[in-house]
Amino acid sequence: MILQKELAANTRLFEGITASELRCLEEILKPHIRLIDAGEFLVHPGSTLKEIGVILDGCVHMISEDFWGKIKRDKELFNG
Repeated sequence: MILQKELAANTRLFEGITASELRCLEEILKPHIRLIDAGEFLVHPGSTLKEIGVILDGCVHMISEDFWGKIKRDKELFNG
């Protein structure tokens, strides 16, 4: 069970949810774990998102690029 092992133990989003409720959520959400390498892009501008994600370990940098190609780090998101 991905939700019980990975998410529930380390994520406030699932705090207070019973094991039985987590099993139900797992059936509905059909979660999977995706490993991302450092420097890999998760989403590109204009992409349509079909999933949501939870950072289990490490952090994600949200960046934007202006008209002249200058890259700016907008936000840093951490696990949990």
